[in-house]
Amino acid sequence: MNRRDFIRTLAISSASLISAGFTGCQKLGITTESKKYISGKFEFDLFNNPDSFYRPAYFWCWNYSITREIISKQLADMNVHGARSVCLHPLPKAFRPNTMFTLMEPDYMTPAYLDMYRYAVEQCQKLNMKMYLYDEGGWPSGACLGQVVEQNPELIYKQLARQLLTPKKGSTFSIPDSCLSAFLYQGDAKIRQLAPGTTGTINIDNARIMLFDVKKGNTWWPYQYPDLLNPKSTQEFLRLTHEKYKNTVGAYFGNTIKITFTDEAQAANPGWTDDIVTDFRDKYGYDLRNELPSIFEGDSEHDRKVRIDYFNWWSQRNADAYYGQIQEWCHRNNLLSSGHLNGEDATVFARKYGYGHPLRCLRRMDVPGVDVIWRQLWPGGNNHHFPKYASTVAHQGGKPWVLSESCAVYGSGLTPEQMKWVSDYQYVRGVNLLVISNYPQSTRDYFLGGCRPLFGPGHPFWRYLGHYHDYIGRLSYLLSLGSPCIKTALYYPIKDIWAGGSELDAVCSSNDELARVLLENQCDFDFIDDDVLENNSTKIVEQHLEVGPMRYDLVCVSRNAYMSDKSISKLEQFINAGGKVLWVDSAVGGQKPRGITKTTVSQLPSLLTPTVALKSPNTNIRVCKRVLANGAVYFVTNEDARETSCTMQFNESRPIVQFDPETGKCWVPSRALKTSKGWEISIDLKFAGSCVFIFTDDFLSPTPEPAIPARVLQTISDGWSCRKTTGFMIGDHDMEVHDLPREQLVNITLGDWRQVIGNIYSGDVEYIVKFNCTTDAAKNARVLNLGDVRYVCQAWLNEEPLGKKLWQPFLYDIRGKIRNGNNILKVIVTNTLANQYTNTKALEKWPAKKLGPYHSRTLGFEKDTVASGLFGPVTIEY
Repeated sequence: MNRRDFIRTLAISSASLISAGFTGCQKLGITTESKKYISGKFEFDLFNNPDSFYRPAYFWCWNYSITREIISKQLADMNVHGARSVCLHPLPKAFRPNTMFTLMEPDYMTPAYLDMYRYAVEQCQKLNMKMYLYDEGGWPSGACLGQVVEQNPELIYKQLARQLLTPKKGSTFSIPDSCLSAFLYQGDAKIRQLAPGTTGTINIDNARIMLFDVKKGNTWWPYQYPDLLNPKSTQEFLRLTHEKYKNTVGAYFGNTIKITFTDEAQAANPGWTDDIVTDFRDKYGYDLRNELPSIFEGDSEHDRKVRIDYFNWWSQRNADAYYGQIQEWCHRNNLLSSGHLNGEDATVFARKYGYGHPLRCLRRMDVPGVDVIWRQLWPGGNNHHFPKYASTVAHQGGKPWVLSESCAVYGSGLTPEQMKWVSDYQYVRGVNLLVISNYPQSTRDYFLGGCRPLFGPGHPFWRYLGHYHDYIGRLSYLLSLGSPCIKTALYYPIKDIWAGGSELDAVCSSNDELARVLLENQCDFDFIDDDVLENNSTKIVEQHLEVGPMRYDLVCVSRNAYMSDKSISKLEQFINAGGKVLWVDSAVGGQKPRGITKTTVSQLPSLLTPTVALKSPNTNIRVCKRVLANGAVYFVTNEDARETSCTMQFNESRPIVQFDPETGKCWVPSRALKTSKGWEISIDLKFAGSCVFIFTDDFLSPTPEPAIPARVLQTISDGWSCRKTTGFMIGDHDMEVHDLPREQLVNITLGDWRQVIGNIYSGDVEYIVKFNCTTDAAKNARVLNLGDVRYVCQAWLNEEPLGKKLWQPFLYDIRGKIRNGNNILKVIVTNTLANQYTNTKALEKWPAKKLGPYHSRTLGFEKDTVASGLFGPVTIEY
């Protein structure tokens, strides 16, 4: 494919983004060669063998001496295991010299480093792999490891700082000449503003003086970070990083390298920059220096409106000066911009972290992304809907892809089944590209204590994860096709979040509750905000609110008091045209559109039109739908920690086909029933279970439906023996993998193998049982069900391989394989590295600072998955 064609089909007008902070649909042209990336037509061959672009990329962490031999070996290893994208993540010595020790050589951005980088890209091209261009030496992005400030001291990080003084009555005070402004208070009551250079005597009790200044520099990183509110900082960052990569591997832009990755850029919060006073006055008509106390405290209407103005200015400048300039550079250089923010996993964090407005910043990415670390998303947890921020932006901007960085600091006890749950949680909310953390260049010595899980040959599951990579690749392809079918929008009350005060927690909780109820009732949604509603490109077309390519019939509004007048007017137009606005929490003041329907959270489900109707309510089921040129695809997941069942009703007239992204097979589901309203099908989903249905008139060459067991013919409970076969051990200097051919079989009862094998063992254990099968059972047997397996397995029946399994249900089709009379079943079960990490003493020789900041956290996680083995019951089923 011509390297320019790919970007030309996707480039979005930067000018409209800068001027409005939001873009409507920019129709994507589709060339013949880019069709496989953004086609709206499902093609079975592309599903079964998805392009490398759709397969998960691993953070490939360069933390040791880099050689061509290591580069070639590790890329080949990733490729053969189905991980055919990579995000090369340099970890230079200067990154965290006191908390994350690395030995990377050659040094970051030196000619020798760039030479190795070019060699890595060349090897990716030879292997038909794709590479993300990671833009920093560690994180957060934007500093080039301090070089931006070192070469431009005036661009240093600037933060608005407040100092509180409590002078006693009769004491004297002196306001420094250098401060921005100062204020005298009596308790909470403002007395007067004090000009810089003022001196005087305190003649009141309970006096407070607030001094405001600009704090320059930071203490969080070992190098100085730049002021990202100053556009010159990003220009220098691009010069020192992106331009050097362009000079080195620019020929691969748009083909092997398609996407850049910016990571957790940190604008100061509350931030300050050189031109803020004049630019703020031009936009809002007053001198911000006179209102600085309101940014930090106060619950009056005046205080809240100052905060709204300030955070509005600050977040827009952040989006334009940093993310916008990177996006424009990418468009000029045949690349797509991507990455994620920091701390987007709670609604209130828009006030706390360095972005201010997640939707606004993400709109300045071609592939908006999220960060899923240290079990922010986890079965049974209080999980947030934050992947919806990135998918909303993609949907409304006509962008086909949404990115997630996942699994960092999830621990070495993370199982493939849990990985699937975390992935499915995001994919059903609109994510469709995945970067996984991480594949380290070296695990020697203290690196074993690093940002776990550490994937690669030293991880027991690495031999199995090709199935997970296939699953993600196929699912990414499917959920990139066509367009999302979403008819409901949820208003994002960003101005109320900025306003803060006593209502902040209630505002955030109300919005979170509304998002939860929508999803639990299978009503997929996007967010809308004032940027969208105020934009001239947002139209009322018939009874629809048209935002880019999206057309919403229903708008839900949670607790808020500061929706803009223009937004209220747009919603009134929508209502007058036949649309519906549900105002779910009207407990606070503020103007409301005329014609709204006031309701409550408990009444809300009865007013929704779900993406898929269920015969009986089931709050554990999630569903998304995409409309294709030749049909429709539905992705359905179970988000409970237990098995769940439901009967789904699809309003579709075309034939139904069920797809399995793990195997690439499809079949006509026998449980599907055609009705006058469409299709009805009953499904049973285990923990982390999911299914894909496609409705199309195309002929897709379905295979026979997998056997669905109905009753148990025989239980194999006795006569089991086992032996260790391959052990994974934290050795003196690295992870060691040992074949154990001399291990003898010992008798075992199904359950936790630690009763026989011991607590510390990680690796493979071979189970063997001889059993007699009756003539009737052998004739009718369809499925071998291994029951509960901790955590992955492969099986053989009478020496015939049955295959690998990574998650429930652990079923094998044994039709034609089981014999009348004597049979031998062999199952190899592999557990996690949690048993090693939670029991070994090998890492105690390293001080905590050498093992890094994540070691103790992941040890806590890893205790959850030390139970190991074949638990069963193992049954032969019909």
